[in-house]
Amino acid sequence: MNKIILFFENLLLRLRYCYYRQLFGTVGKGCVFHGRVFVRGNPKNIRIGENVTFEPHVWIWILENGQVFIDDNTYIGRCTKLISIKSIEIGKNTLLAADCFLQDCSHGIKQGQLIRTQPLRVGAIRIGSDVWLGTKTVVLENLRIGDGAVIGAHSLVRKSIAPNAVAAGIPVKLIKMRETEDAKCKQVEMENFLSVK
Repeated sequence: MNKIILFFENLLLRLRYCYYRQLFGTVGKGCVFHGRVFVRGNPKNIRIGENVTFEPHVWIWILENGQVFIDDNTYIGRCTKLISIKSIEIGKNTLLAADCFLQDCSHGIKQGQLIRTQPLRVGAIRIGSDVWLGTKTVVLENLRIGDGAVIGAHSLVRKSIAPNAVAAGIPVKLIKMRETEDAKCKQVEMENFLSVK
């Protein structure tokens, strides 16, 4: 019985891969679609690198001429939403946990004019390689998240984040910088040296 279930699960994965390869602008080898990716707008403006994994219920909404590019070996968690009127780029080996929300536009909020009639603020989102966005992270327009950055769960990113920064909060604030293995080893050596009597 398990072999039959496994056979049909693998068949579904292959069928989804073939479907999205035809639907999107490009889909690289080895991509995995564990469930439906909901698309609104022009799917040809979506480009996917190799070995990208999509969990179920991901939404990609292309407004006007928006572009979405997801580079190789990236993981997109369940129920993540990408809304682009300009450009959202996600680098290699990046992890987006469940329920992340990326939108490269937002409404104007000047007083004296209906919010819905105000022009949108638009700016590209660039997320580097080896980045981790925690669950329910919100990323808004016109910013960069540098390579190796980590954003804590439930954070609101409204400004650019430096490479290798660890940041969290609403709005996001720098907590610390990621350490290299060499720095950790030197710290342990120093602690061991200081603890010797």
